[in-house]
Amino acid sequence: MDLLSAVLAMAFGLALGAWLWTCAMALLGAERQREPLVLCTVILALVGVVFLANERWGTPPKYRADCADWRERYEDATTLLDLERARDGLREGGCSIAEA
Repeated sequence: MDLLSAVLAMAFGLALGAWLWTCAMALLGAERQREPLVLCTVILALVGVVFLANERWGTPPKYRADCADWRERYEDATTLLDLERARDGLREGGCSIAEA
């Protein structure tokens, strides 16, 4: 998980907490809870959309870097154990050995 994903996950958690608190206050009968509830819902939705977009389009560079690292380990392996570890890392990461 990169730094942006961690920050977005924390923001989503805080927004979810604020939304649940606002819902609880509305259920308990506090007055004028409609505006904060709508605001918290919008913030929660926006943070969620940005988090999902980052997970979808923000991870390929990291994925490529991880694959390049495992591919380098595979090419530089000096023992059979190193070769197996690198091959397992490539397989678990869904990387191809042939990619350049």
